[in-house]
Amino acid sequence: MYGHPGLRDGHTVRLEFIYDEAGRPVQLIWNDGHGGASQIFNYVLNLQGDVQQIRRASDGMIVAVYDYNARGVKMLMKMLTTHRRTVI
Repeated sequence: MYGHPGLRDGHTVRLEFIYDEAGRPVQLIWNDGHGGASQIFNYVLNLQGDVQQIRRASDGMIVAVYDYNARGVKMLMKMLTTHRRTVI
């Protein structure tokens, strides 16, 4: 219901999360609510099943990076942006 950067624009963003049989995230499907094509993003997991990256499926571009400490506690989540807007 809010456009970037948080302005109400009457559109609803739709997110669909896809998981594997073990319950680990596999894909994220994002639709901006403006009638454009959906974008698909793939999760990259480490051996413990923690999300390390989110990559755009169409070109492999890294759009988010996650980092954890030795105990598996998330220490950093960085969204990568273009010069005009956040990628997701």
